[in-house]
Amino acid sequence: MVRTLKDQWFALALGATALIALFWLELLAT
Repeated sequence: MVRTLKDQWFALALGATALIALFWLELLAT
């Protein structure tokens, strides 16, 4: 249970970082 929860948080953090990076790329590209 702990491992799956950790993996979920890791995936969530990774996804959030990717979304923020894409957002900034789009923002700076304009």
